[in-house]
Amino acid sequence: MADVQANVYLPYRVKRTHAQMRLFCFPYAGGNAAAFQKWHRAFPDSIEVCSLQYPGRGNRMREPAFTNAIPLAHDVARALTSLLDLPFAFFGHSMGGLIAFEVAREFRRKQLPLPLHLFVSSVRAPQFPNRDRIAPDMPEPQFKEELRRLNGTPNEVLENKELMNLMLPMLRADFSVAHTYP
Repeated sequence: MADVQANVYLPYRVKRTHAQMRLFCFPYAGGNAAAFQKWHRAFPDSIEVCSLQYPGRGNRMREPAFTNAIPLAHDVARALTSLLDLPFAFFGHSMGGLIAFEVAREFRRKQLPLPLHLFVSSVRAPQFPNRDRIAPDMPEPQFKEELRRLNGTPNEVLENKELMNLMLPMLRADFSVAHTYP
């Protein structure tokens, strides 16, 4: 069961026969595993890059997205336990940094192997309060304007009504994950 769950979370995993380490990559709010899909090209054959696909996006679009970091981290931790046979590291960008941190904490609680390194970018340290101006329940025009301000969503997407209708539930769920992080 765990291998199946790991495969769902890792749709772009390029298995490396001579891997000596795994790098698990956690995407940002609104992002998906495709953000790290080509990273394996930049690493030697000794490192296997595993980019995570959260529920509610990409090939998992029909699954409900998580709206809280802790249950998402628990689900990711459960999925990755079958892949702890090699030393590993976590890289998380923005919201992905929070999730990577919480997965590491979950591994520690369960006395599982811990990452050799936890790399995070574009996210506040967990002990500092969230000062984001974007709230998941903002009216759509304000929400879209905040997305524009953050400069992470292309204007072509923001201006495309059909695409935004597809993306808004996932984006709101992701900002809820970040907004409600304790």
